[in-house]
This record gives sequence, structure tokens and C-alpha cells, in this order.
Amino acid sequence: MVVAHARLAGVLSHTVRLGQTIPFVPPFGIAHLLHAPDDAIDAWLDRARVTFEPDERRAYRESIRLAEHHGYVVVLDAEARRRFEQTVSELAERPGSQAARRRRDRLVERLHREERSFVPWTGSASAEVSQISAAVYGHDSRPVAAIGVHAQPHQIEPDRIPEHAASVLEAAARVTKRIHGRAPERTS
Repeated sequence: MVVAHARLAGVLSHTVRLGQTIPFVPPFGIAHLLHAPDDAIDAWLDRARVTFEPDERRAYRESIRLAEHHGYVVVLDAEARRRFEQTVSELAERPGSQAARRRRDRLVERLHREERSFVPWTGSASAEVSQISAAVYGHDSRPVAAIGVHAQPHQIEPDRIPEHAASVLEAAARVTKRIHGRAPERTS
């Protein structure tokens, strides 16, 4: 659920509204799974609207582990994801639109299997990035929220990923400290 957002001055994109929900199903919500126990990751994978093959489940787990290592999630900008974000934007403006809800559900099913939507970014200069996010941790070192930079209506250039990631990590660390949370150690 979206509990807060900020927009740059002059940016007209209304990608989300306060209180709007986004399905917590693959490929959405990886930042909420960093350092989560295996059963929580399994439950998330089981909520998918398709049945994953063992190698697909393994690919998602590898994405989560890589994000744990870096401390943040980088979301690649697949075409279906771009259409999903447009649909979410439409739902933000018109929450009762049944047509947009049906489009959203069809796109979620497509994104479950669209390889580029969950393969971790590895530093490729050709990647188009739509989002960078990091977890906010509670007292038990488990994610309680996520903070992210969304690149609507443009993509984040790959060479600016470290700059944006540092800002997102700093913001997440400040909120974690403010709520008396404790970030887990990064994996190696």
C-alpha cells in the first residue's frame, strides 16, 4: 500500500495515489523480501497467478539474494512493466475503472513470466531501469516498508544507478533508525 510519495516539481505523472495498493505477487515487492525467511519467500512465490517451474523460482530467489548483497533492488524496464505502470497510473486517477483493473491483472500474469522483469541488473550499460528501492527494517531486522525512486515518465540511466541507490539507501537507513529498526548485515 502506498503510504507516502513525493514528486519533482513540474512532473505531471501521477503514478500512484495514497492508499493505492499494488499486488504483492511476483515480480512486485522484492524489496519487502530482503532477508526474509524462506517460508515468506515461498508464500510470495506461491501467490503468483501462474505456476513457476523450479528454475523460475530459483531465478527469483537469486534476484532476492543479489539485492540483499547490494542492499537495494534495481528493476529493469520491460515493456510489459511500462504498460503496467501506465495502468497503475490510470488507476491512481480513476480507482473505479474496471477496464484498468482487468488490464492490470492481465499484465501481472504476463510479468510473472517476462524474464527481464526479474533478472537482476548486473551492471549492463544497455539496461533501462525503471525503479531502485531499498527496505526499511523493523526491530527484528525484517523489512517493514520500502522506499524507492521511480523513473516515471523516463528511465534511469545505468551510469546513475550508484548515485540514486546511495540516496535511496540513505533514506531507508534514516527511516530504519527513526523507527528504532535494525538493518541486517549485507550478505557476501
